Amino acid sequence: MINYIIIICITILINIAISIFINKKILSMYNNKNLSIEYVLDKFIIMQEYYQWLVMVISLFALAFAIGKIMHYINIPKSMILSNIVVWGFIFFLAILNQIISHNTYKKLRNLQLSYWDDLKRVISYLLTIFIPYFIIAFFRINLIDKYNIEGLLQYVIFVIIILLINILYPHIIRFLIKAKPLRDTELKKILIDFLSKYDIHSLKIYEWPTVKTKEANALVAGIGGRYLFITDYLIKNLSVDELKAVIAHEIGHWKKRHLLKRILLIISVYYLFLYPTGNILDYLEVYRHINIPIPIGITVFILVFWLCIYLSLIIIRFQEYSADEYVIKSGIDVNTYISALLKLAKLNNNMIKLSKLREKFQDHPSIDNRIKHLRNVSDKIRSKLANFEQ
Repeated sequence: MINYIIIICITILINIAISIFINKKILSMYNNKNLSIEYVLDKFIIMQEYYQWLVMVISLFALAFAIGKIMHYINIPKSMILSNIVVWGFIFFLAILNQIISHNTYKKLRNLQLSYWDDLKRVISYLLTIFIPYFIIAFFRINLIDKYNIEGLLQYVIFVIIILLINILYPHIIRFLIKAKPLRDTELKKILIDFLSKYDIHSLKIYEWPTVKTKEANALVAGIGGRYLFITDYLIKNLSVDELKAVIAHEIGHWKKRHLLKRILLIISVYYLFLYPTGNILDYLEVYRHINIPIPIGITVFILVFWLCIYLSLIIIRFQEYSADEYVIKSGIDVNTYISALLKLAKLNNNMIKLSKLREKFQDHPSIDNRIKHLRNVSDKIRSKLANFEQ
């Protein structure tokens, strides 16, 4: 068993070495005064989100192999679900290690006054918003579906119920993790409530979360009905009231067009069309065809299918972003006010305005440049229709 523990340790060390290399490369670019901070930060994100994560995914081969052998050695029954939980736990651990190594680099790029602990809390909160839903699904899978050998349509119905339950709880999970509080500025709150009432929205709960230290400017709606609006205090601090209204109108667009509900249906469909059949095929090959599929191969197949699903989902989500942008203009918000808000958002977050076509394909939001072009096209079409109507 010592050999397998050594394999795990070597895998972790390789990931640490890659992280150190990336940070040295980025700091070298940072010291090059001819490169903008936005450009360097974007390269940093690319290297972390793609190169670093690619190394992590490749590492899963070694980790899954070693973990499978250790589980066999200590007489833990073979379980794809349990193996996935352990491996994703390692990913969580490696992500935290990477953030510790990257702390000073990120701090320099964003010009932050941020302690290691504040940075770790931020990253842990972000990771938990991803991992908690996964672990809830895994918990029910192990303790309900696998335990009682539930199959077929009933298994899928249970999965749908779990997804709906997660989405009901998710706004409260987010609120707890990001330490969001009800909007404190009573004057701004009154202005926003009056603004929302124009859209016949009276039950939306508005929260703000502290991000001045981390310089995160963002807003989002959450919940099955999108009845929770979260705004960062850094965004509130740096946008005018009209610009803030434009950003909120975008979130209202998501609500009015039922984008959150459609995303839930998308998750359910992806599970039914891709993930569920993949799991069944692997189980069928092992149980009925007696083909012993090594855990690393099983996990790798599952992850490849999972990332394919993410890629297809991103296409739909980007379309929803364009749709919500259209809603802003069609609802009467001045196009220049909204464009000003988008440009400020990019500046506050040190985001690139333009992205390569390949880079944009792996984003959940279109580039600011493409969004602005789309907004101007929509605005021109609306003006053209009004001019024709007046004639």
